[in-house]
Amino acid sequence: MTPKQEIPTYTKIGIRITMVLVLLLSFMLIKNCARSIIYGTSTSQEEIQYYYDLGFKAGAAANTGPTTRKPTIDNPLLTKTYRKGYRNGRDTARREKKSADGETALQ
Repeated sequence: MTPKQEIPTYTKIGIRITMVLVLLLSFMLIKNCARSIIYGTSTSQEEIQYYYDLGFKAGAAANTGPTTRKPTIDNPLLTKTYRKGYRNGRDTARREKKSADGETALQ
């Protein structure tokens, strides 16, 4: 029979650190999923459309004038909607600007 070998100290420390990280990531994932479900069921379509339009206007104005501050939103669904509207507004303004510059270059 061979004597039982003890696990090295650095391996024990590594196992504990890995367990803490896995538990922390699991907690963050569960928290994010719970928030999405809670806010997703309590948010109306009108609110979503309002924040999309607000982001679209801010994105379109970002290319032409002074930037406006993003509203502080606790709801992750509305934050995502605002960002999507902002990107679409910015892209639309850039396309319009490119097409206007392209037309003047052709003339």
